[in-house]
Amino acid sequence: MVEVKNWDEFFEQTKELMRQNPSRTRYSIKYKTKPGAALVIKITDNSTVLKFTTSERSDLKRIEELTGWMLAAMTEQEQPHA
Repeated sequence: MVEVKNWDEFFEQTKELMRQNPSRTRYSIKYKTKPGAALVIKITDNSTVLKFTTSERSDLKRIEELTGWMLAAMTEQEQPHA
């Protein structure tokens, strides 16, 4: 599992993973409340796992953008430029 600390790197690696294996790539979002509040996003294609953890409220807009991009990619619609 690769934990990516920088959002831009995480998003680029996510897009690359999705381009390489679109039918197997999926993601999950988990909210942890203990010991400190944090949002954990995992992207996987069963061989590579990317993980990003944040407790910053400002990252919610970025997560919303990622979710929209992933939904478009999963439904084979034109992928938004992000």
